[in-house]
Amino acid sequence: MPAPVRRLRTTGELGRIRVDWEGEAYRPLVDHYAVYASESPEVPIAPSALVGKTVYPNFVHSRLGGRARTWHYRVVVVDAAGDRSAPSVTVVGTSVESVTASGRPVATVGTFDHKSL
Repeated sequence: MPAPVRRLRTTGELGRIRVDWEGEAYRPLVDHYAVYASESPEVPIAPSALVGKTVYPNFVHSRLGGRARTWHYRVVVVDAAGDRSAPSVTVVGTSVESVTASGRPVATVGTFDHKSL
């Protein structure tokens, strides 16, 4: 049986959340990592919560829109024989909100005196 992933972490980006972890790719031979997500803290290990599979120790949960969104994640290792690890601990990640969604300016540079150049 493969060991669960370690050091699971998230990074919020504009419209997406990056999930990274550490794991053994060759002991046993890893077929893929199954990434499960939920907007609630309880992330079920079920087909309805499966957001993707990857052969790399990272996953990008994209197309989350312009508003800040919070998701919870767990990862399961699946080896070449089809054996599954215990689910990882749950981590939480929040995407970065777009300026167009929030309406808050990023910066204000100078002032406009209403005179032409």
